[in-house]
Amino acid sequence: MCNLDPYDLTERDGKLLILHARDAIAKELNLPGLNPNFPKWGDQKGASFVTLLMDRSLRGCIGSLAAYRGIVIDVRENAVSSAFKDPRFPPLSVEELGLVKIELSILTPLKRIEVKDFDDFVKKIEPFKDGVVVQHGLKKATFLPSVWEQLPQHSTFLHYLLKKGNINSSSLEEMIFFTYRVRKFREE
Repeated sequence: MCNLDPYDLTERDGKLLILHARDAIAKELNLPGLNPNFPKWGDQKGASFVTLLMDRSLRGCIGSLAAYRGIVIDVRENAVSSAFKDPRFPPLSVEELGLVKIELSILTPLKRIEVKDFDDFVKKIEPFKDGVVVQHGLKKATFLPSVWEQLPQHSTFLHYLLKKGNINSSSLEEMIFFTYRVRKFREE
């Protein structure tokens, strides 16, 4: 099974993946599903994040950083986790299902980058395009590229990324950084 290139996906493919995500959430709520057809490319390995938005506010976001299963399965599992297992929110209710909008981010493979200091971070990270993973020991955190919309400065982006991962070290050289890009699809 080969890995999926997110940039090979069409808008139609993205809409189909969103249907799969919505179908998985509906079935978890014991509602009738949409039963969308499984696309031929759907068993290619892919990594996704499924973000649920309600009135443009975050309502859940769970994903995979590495491609280890078919993209359709990855999207379905992450949709269910986003709706019912995101520890920041209570499980999604039947009433909320019609109010949430689904946003999918299909990730490129992670690319490790060496970061020596903050200036190096600024040089190597492209705002609004790069998603970033930081790891220090067993602690790890990521922000999707869309987070740049709320945190457009490198300093605030990095501050909140480290805070999210509960990483207290002040030396960026001690941390491991990865970047990735996403192909994003939004429900209308």
